[in-house]
Amino acid sequence: MTVPVHVIAGFLGSGKTTLLNYLLHHVPTGLRPAIIVNDFGRVAIDGKLVEGDALAMIELASGCICCSLQGALIDGLAELVEEQAPDVILIESAGIAQPAELPPVFDYTDLSNLVDLGNVVCVVDATTFSRYAQQMPMLRLQVEQANTIVLNKVADASPDTLVEVRQRLEYQVQPGAVIVDSNFGELDVGLIYDQRPIYFVQRPSAGVVPDHGFHSHTVEDSVATYDCERLCIWLDTLVGHVERAKGMLRTSAGMKLVQLTPGAVEVSDWHGPPVSSRIVFIGRELEGVRLEEVLQGLSV
Repeated sequence: MTVPVHVIAGFLGSGKTTLLNYLLHHVPTGLRPAIIVNDFGRVAIDGKLVEGDALAMIELASGCICCSLQGALIDGLAELVEEQAPDVILIESAGIAQPAELPPVFDYTDLSNLVDLGNVVCVVDATTFSRYAQQMPMLRLQVEQANTIVLNKVADASPDTLVEVRQRLEYQVQPGAVIVDSNFGELDVGLIYDQRPIYFVQRPSAGVVPDHGFHSHTVEDSVATYDCERLCIWLDTLVGHVERAKGMLRTSAGMKLVQLTPGAVEVSDWHGPPVSSRIVFIGRELEGVRLEEVLQGLSV
């Protein structure tokens, strides 16, 4: 009997990790999940944000499981099944991942007897999807490739914005796909854990690496302490220039968790285990932002 693998996709900052944590806090009785977390940046950040120390988890960084990390994904899935024997595997993909690239992974000879592709979930940020979908076809493709759409952050979107994004989704989803509203990833977990038919608009050729145009830049520093007030001011200026930033930074006000999404910046206290300062920036035009240089200037 094969283990179902449910993929959580969606654009940068849409709320994939938040949804994953909700699913892990509401696991159906008797089900043992394992997790694979895919970070596009050089260091794994999202794995540090997953809540559940006893869970079997593999972190895949420095690329995307839909293209450059397909081999690592195959190895990771096999390792989890053979060593941990989970009942289900949840994959949080990178924000630029295209799920339609994944079927060849599950057809791999040594893997097809161990796992099968379950639900493909696309988390949509209700506040920003309409704007970004016009600029980036990858957002529309993520929706078209999913059998479950989680329209997240609905409480933060204006009524007019919600009307527009719902119209877009109704036009783009496949027949039979489920669309559910959510805030903070809260939903009926059966929509994710109960396997349903999946479908893709097209099945790309294995080995073809898509040119998504995104780049990542990682800053790590085990010594520096940053001025918290100046750091927050600078992060606000990055909104609209950097699509995503996430990490933990030591500041004059203590260790902080930084979350920058297309629509906002959130800086909160870090309550996890001790870590050194590390932050990943993801965007299409990072070269001119002088990220590392500016951060050095914010140290105290």
